[in-house]
Amino acid sequence: MFKKFLLPIAILGMILFTQCTDIPVTPDSDNPALLKKGSANKGGGQGGGGNGSGSGKGNGGLNAGNGGGGGVYGDLVICLRTPEGIPIYQAIAGEKEVAYYPLPIKINALTLEPVKNADGTYATFQLDEIGDVIPEAGYIVQEVEFGRLNVVRAPQSVFDKGFTEAVASLTQPGITAIKTDASGRLVAIVGAEDWLVNYDNDPLNDEANDKTIDAPREDLAIYQELMSNGLDGRLSFLRSWGYTDNDVLRLAQGAFAGGADKTGTVNVDEIAYMNDWIVTWSSGDMPDPKGRHYYHFTSYNYNRAATYANKFVRITELRPNGSWTYTYKSLLDIVPWTSPKLLIDYANGANTDLTGFANAADDAVQVLEFIHESDLVVYSPYFTSNGYGPPND
Repeated sequence: MFKKFLLPIAILGMILFTQCTDIPVTPDSDNPALLKKGSANKGGGQGGGGNGSGSGKGNGGLNAGNGGGGGVYGDLVICLRTPEGIPIYQAIAGEKEVAYYPLPIKINALTLEPVKNADGTYATFQLDEIGDVIPEAGYIVQEVEFGRLNVVRAPQSVFDKGFTEAVASLTQPGITAIKTDASGRLVAIVGAEDWLVNYDNDPLNDEANDKTIDAPREDLAIYQELMSNGLDGRLSFLRSWGYTDNDVLRLAQGAFAGGADKTGTVNVDEIAYMNDWIVTWSSGDMPDPKGRHYYHFTSYNYNRAATYANKFVRITELRPNGSWTYTYKSLLDIVPWTSPKLLIDYANGANTDLTGFANAADDAVQVLEFIHESDLVVYSPYFTSNGYGPPND
């Protein structure tokens, strides 16, 4: 979801940022940004640790000018941040007040990989005395491309309608369970479970009435509610289906993936911008001098192996003799995951906090793309490495 652009010298002085904006703001301005707090399940760290999950809550109306797609958008770029996602600004004194400018990370123009310094930190462009980027040969500033996520430009009423439609699907008559698909999107099970009966070798009982929340607007509305109120607001009914506060961020990353483009990647900047725009914020601490808000993914841990090693797909393959056969593969082993070199990492490879959440959302997007790109690839939670394995009664 990134679109690169070269910055012509003629327009360097005209660069505008939204969250990373050059509008002068002082630290004591009204509407200070707050670091939104959440709590997370204590999963393992990088490598072989446990899968992380967490929850966070916020109350109050949408931030004026920032919630529900309001406000100015401008050019949104990959810039240097703290592990919580707060941009690191350079203060430049103007004629009347101090202005705060973000530091765009250098992106290699050939590989599109973010550039690091010898100490492992990200290299950034230098700014001149008025806050303009000083260009360097071989490097570009990279803009975040939101694609379908641009629905956040719509009024809050669009989110409200999407949320109403999603909840109607999740609370319709005949619901027997609410589960998640391979990427983490919510699925309402109506009557018998489609995943189960459609693979029991008895075509007479097949059905297709389970409802996946797959409309981007509905998924983003679910994301907004989860990140704003967890399971203590309008999604509290999910508790009756076995979900807890430890599931909130896991459900949120699936909803985010459902609202995003099915191609491209997700990184920390995209998550940080989105949260500022659509999450409902409450009082907190750690203000950003530009009046922006940031969700604190406290102790969040993500582990790809724990999430996808035991999720299998059935692949229909053509044999050399012209016949067809099924093979069963773990998503962990077969999905073309995004190269870590292309992603922004503020967790030193540990997949924690905002970095871990962004990587989890990116993995969910890659899973969706892999499954959807071919009718010969089918997911079921009842597939194993040996084929179809229905649960014990």
